[in-house]
Amino acid sequence: MRPQKIPSLKTLAVLLQIWSFLPNPIQAQLCLGNSSDINCQHLAGIKSAMDENEDPCRNFYNYACNNWPLQHPGGDYANAEQLVDHKMNLELIRIFETIDAESLKLEWIARTYNYYGSCVKANGSNPLEEYLKIIKPGRNLEWPMLWKRRGAKGAWPVQEFDLFGFLGQLLGYGFENVLIRTYVNETLDETHLVLAEPRKANLRTREISDILQQLGMSLAMSYYYAGRLMVVQTKWNTIYQSYSHRRRYFTFSSTMQYGLLQATYPNLYKYLQSSGILNFKDNLDIEISNLDYFDYLLAQQWSDREMEDLCNFLMLQVLQHLLQDKGIRGFRKLDCIKEVRHKLDLPLTFLFYEHAYRPSELKTNLDIQNIFRQARSSLMQLLAEKSNFLNTERLRSDTNNTLLNLGNQPQTLRNSHIRHLFHDIPPLQPDNFYINHLHLLRHRMITSLRRLEHERHVMYSPYQRVGYSSNPFYDERRNIVILPLGYVQPPIYHPGLHGLFKWSTLGFSLAEAMFHSQTVGIIYATPSPTQSRQFLQNMNYFYDHYMDLELVKKIGATAVAYRAFVENHQGQGQPDFTDIPWQKLFFLNMAQQFCVNGGDENLRDRNRLYLQKIMEKIPYMRQAFACRREPFVLVNF
Repeated sequence: MRPQKIPSLKTLAVLLQIWSFLPNPIQAQLCLGNSSDINCQHLAGIKSAMDENEDPCRNFYNYACNNWPLQHPGGDYANAEQLVDHKMNLELIRIFETIDAESLKLEWIARTYNYYGSCVKANGSNPLEEYLKIIKPGRNLEWPMLWKRRGAKGAWPVQEFDLFGFLGQLLGYGFENVLIRTYVNETLDETHLVLAEPRKANLRTREISDILQQLGMSLAMSYYYAGRLMVVQTKWNTIYQSYSHRRRYFTFSSTMQYGLLQATYPNLYKYLQSSGILNFKDNLDIEISNLDYFDYLLAQQWSDREMEDLCNFLMLQVLQHLLQDKGIRGFRKLDCIKEVRHKLDLPLTFLFYEHAYRPSELKTNLDIQNIFRQARSSLMQLLAEKSNFLNTERLRSDTNNTLLNLGNQPQTLRNSHIRHLFHDIPPLQPDNFYINHLHLLRHRMITSLRRLEHERHVMYSPYQRVGYSSNPFYDERRNIVILPLGYVQPPIYHPGLHGLFKWSTLGFSLAEAMFHSQTVGIIYATPSPTQSRQFLQNMNYFYDHYMDLELVKKIGATAVAYRAFVENHQGQGQPDFTDIPWQKLFFLNMAQQFCVNGGDENLRDRNRLYLQKIMEKIPYMRQAFACRREPFVLVNF
């Protein structure tokens, strides 16, 4: 009889490790009924969203998310990320409705409170009429098309209209106009102001008519003026296209100091001076991009009718800008708290921190920082493994130095520091939302231009015109991942959740924020000369199969989060409150961030595609659901 082969110690160790990740039916205390345990509640949410009649291999979105809309029927949010944002908004409303008089003694809290209150009180007013009472094309000068409707006699006094002075006033509110585009060009070496030809205007006849009818104009008259204004738009769009086309072949620009601008281009000097938003220093560099265009603009001689039509067109652009701003889409409490967050996010972040986040701050901060560091380490390992065909040394160095800003806050929340950031805002009126709104538009423009004075604002934003973000994002210039406080709530995160739940939601989101910059970096990373052929071959495959960079980011984030969880939970992968295998549960929980309710079919279809592609490219996910392996996997994370 042959002796039985005894397993090696290495084999036994592997078997023990696998066994430790499997559910233990004897020790497990499975969730039953309406448990108050945070993990059982979270698990119940995952199960209630699932549709087990679907095949996860064919359509993982339907399998994981089909019933999510039934559990979240409201119209105030569409997915889990918007859900935590909605919860933060409700908490901020509660804070405002119960705030004490002592807190309102802080002037920046009082301003924030007054802005919210004035917004709620504006319900039922006509926003367009109210704004046009405040914004005029000149001192005591009415808009041309409203001139006679407001009781004025005679022709519109075109000689009182100072075009470049008025354009400067609009710049002070951050309004773009049909003649000049202004922005800050910020590089690693320098920061300067750029004056350039405008973007293409996109007003439509029906849109113009609708706005004018809201101002009390008849249908016939609104279409008459709409026709005249479309002529203005067509003219300047044609001019814009002509000069922007020339820039493709010839670049004529000039950079001069602000102190010299008055003598060389007096109307452009007046334009900047009239904005009244900053005291521009004489040595500030001003780049005049596309000199041919500005030579044409400054040499224009307008007839009275042309100037009148241009002024009317500017009025429509101002109203379009205000209609697109968050503040006047509605005046419900939820609408108003969103508007306050767009304009005064730091005070609201402070209030949320004090009233909702601070009680669990110490434990939560340590936990989140640990997840972030481990996700960063996992990403560095992934980059190291790809170094056989890419030069990832610089990317790994950048990743190793990436920091986390938890809450999008300054390092110290001192009253004096916050007061300095908002010192340019006058006291806000509790009963006039429209004046307050314009004050805050001016403040937003001033804040954006503070970069010219090398003054860094403590708040970061992933979007130029949005004052806050509810989701984690990456600030590439400062190499910082920003994690807003509102994101750190169930169902995304809770300190009492099992590590599997934390890693497959918050860990995934943090990895996604970091992986965004790495995706771009990998595409443009310069390989060493000996790797050029292999690099180019890989890039051809990359562009053929991965044109959607969002998809690359999500696949990479899945790989990073999964790897980090496994490496940091050796022997403790299987939760003791469920018999669902831990691998399945990891990906089911991750999928909750992709579930969508409501009528956003485009978002739902895109997320369905993302989940299916993640299933195709992540072998551990296919194994968890016993799915057949794809015949060819380009990037096996």
